[in-house]
Formats: sequence, structure tokens, C-alpha cells
Amino acid sequence: MVAVELITKARSFLSSAKNPLYLFDDDADGICAYLLLYRAFREGRAYLVKSKPHITASHATLVRDEDALVVLDVALMDQEFVDVVKRPVLWIDHHPCQEIDKVLLVNDVSVSTAAMCYQIVKRDLWLAAVGSIDDHLWPPFIDEFKQQYADLLGTVHDLGHARFDAPVGVIARVISFSLKGDSKTVKRSLQALQRVKSPYEILGQETVDARWLWARYLDVHDELLKIKEQAMRVEPEDGLWVFVYTPGRFSITKDLANEMMYRKSLPVLLLGRLRRERIVCSLRSRSDIPLATLLKTALQGIEGYGGGHRNACGASIAREDFDRFCSNIRVLLKKYLI
Repeated sequence: MVAVELITKARSFLSSAKNPLYLFDDDADGICAYLLLYRAFREGRAYLVKSKPHITASHATLVRDEDALVVLDVALMDQEFVDVVKRPVLWIDHHPCQEIDKVLLVNDVSVSTAAMCYQIVKRDLWLAAVGSIDDHLWPPFIDEFKQQYADLLGTVHDLGHARFDAPVGVIARVISFSLKGDSKTVKRSLQALQRVKSPYEILGQETVDARWLWARYLDVHDELLKIKEQAMRVEPEDGLWVFVYTPGRFSITKDLANEMMYRKSLPVLLLGRLRRERIVCSLRSRSDIPLATLLKTALQGIEGYGGGHRNACGASIAREDFDRFCSNIRVLLKKYLI
């Protein structure tokens, strides 16, 4: 976990901010990290960072009268952004991060962003656990979570089971699915998430807020199930499983990629969605395959970009180069399939 001295500095930063702007990733870890801090300090405005986890100078236009910026679960930040906004910046993230001048960086690659935020606020344990488990990480406080919420984990002590076959995984999907849609829907869902008091309120649909969140979850879940039914029929070729779909109303690529990797136990999975003349991809690999390294090599000579963790990456590939990109991955995979 993060050193106590750094946690104290982060807590002091948040306590003194009167009107911060939160910028956070749109997965359950990023959302839960935001909720942990907002529910503790009750100040600030939220902005969901979608598509590409990269804060650039263009994001400076988002800043209004805020006195501080808090960036959560976003892997990249440009120095130019910090120089332009001219405000204090707190960056909490669990990706390998570069040092940025004039930024308070809280970083630990061994835990989720939500777990670090929990270390700061010491409340809403369930949100920190949900964010961690949805990022495929047992939180350091898992024993405490088991004591309070054993029924949410199911009967099998396995991260995949917890994430996709246990109630804690359902809660993670309710949280992330509720923030898919137009800006009005996202705003209403965030308000609901700021107010819910427990995971059981959501699962039991006990309040108006919980019923709203559950309805949003079902809306996205129905679309995901239709695409998953098609994806389950696809088989891998030379160790690489590829499925490209035409999106409906929601972006579910990351969500479906994570579940398909669990269901099929593949060497490497590539799930893509058509987006005009590009294919936006989520890639996953088994633990012994250094996917980020393979991806970097496979992109050579390809019109596209990508990166991420050792076993989970994202990429955007020009449609005309997609088949060649897949061929590159298959060639690189051969030595891992012997």
C-alpha cells in the first residue's frame, strides 16, 4: 500500500480543495475511486474520461472555476495539461506513471485506484472492494470485506468467479453500466451513486435511486447478452480469438472482453467494435503472455496505436490494416503455444 506520509498529503489536498474537478476512468475502479472521495469530502464536479485514458492539454478547456484537479485511474497525463490549467493537481493511479512536475502523485501498481482512495478516506469499504475486484485485484483488505459482506463473494475464492458469477460482480456492472449513455443519463446515475448507502440497497432495488441504477444496468446488460451469444460461438485460430461487432447504443467492448476471457480461458483474446473506418479493440491474454510487449511489436507498420497492462490492453486500428495486425499477433504468439 501507499506510504502513510503520502496518504496524509493526499488527504490534506482533498480537505483543502473547495471545488475540485474530478477526472476519472469509466470502469468500475475509476468510478468507485471517484465515489469514495466525493462521498467523503462532498465537494466538486465530475468528468468521465472515456475512449482513451490520457489527459492532454485539450482537457484544460473543461476547467471552469474549480480550485483543484483530481485525476483518478487514468494512465497518462501530459505536462502541458498541468502547465495550462495552473491549478494544484492530485493524480491517484495504479498504472506505471511518469513523473509530472507540480503534481501530487499517489501510485501503487499492486493495488487498484479504489483501494488507494479507501486508504485515504477509510469509509465505504464495499465500494473499494467492488472497484478492486472488477479490476481483477483482491484488495489488501479482503479479509475485512469477507467479514462484513461474505455473501457478496459467493462460495468460490476465485477472482474470476467473484467478478462474473457472484453478487459483487453484479454490483460492479450496475455501477459501470449506469454511466453508459447520454450526458443526462450519466448525470442522473452519478447522483444516484453518490446517495446509495449499501450494496444491498442496489441488489434489492430498495430505493428510487437503486431502481434507477438497476434499470440502467438491465438496459445495457440486454445488449451485452445479445452480442455475447454471438461471441460464444467463435473459436480461436492459432491461439488468437477474434470477434468484431457493430455497436448498438452502448460501448461494451471492455466489459465483454473481460467476461469472454474468463469464460473461454484463451491464450489471447481480441474483441473489437467497428467505429467508422477504425476498429477499437480490447485485448486480453493469459498470465504468461506479455501482451503489452506483443502489442507494441504487432503495431509496427500498422496504422494504429495501443497499450496497457501486461495482460490487458486497448488498441485502435485502421480497418484496412486490421487483418495484418491480427496476423502479426499470431506470428508473435507461436513461441508461447508450444
